[in-house]
Amino acid sequence: PIPLNTRHFPPPMDKSETSSKPGTPWWSCLWVCLVFTALALGVAALWMPLERHLRIENRLEEIKMKHRKMDQMLDILRNKSEIIQEGLDVNKEDLSLRRQEIVKLNKK
Repeated sequence: PIPLNTRHFPPPMDKSETSSKPGTPWWSCLWVCLVFTALALGVAALWMPLERHLRIENRLEEIKMKHRKMDQMLDILRNKSEIIQEGLDVNKEDLSLRRQEIVKLNKK
């Protein structure tokens, strides 16, 4: 076994000596302030991107709603244009028949 030599270890300090050191309260106060500052900055660093992400999600949801409305409007327009186109086709057929009748009447 290795003999324990007390010369290499510092002597134990009394509690009265540690509390009587000048500057110890300042260092502990500084340490506490730095810890709280680091915690506050850490929370802010996590909170700011989260807030930005939520704003982006809200904007995307608004864009999706607008896109759905536009799709509905396009469907309505397509349906109406098909109805109008059918009416135009009927009118075109009527006009071509009338022209043919007029041409026949003119030939007589």
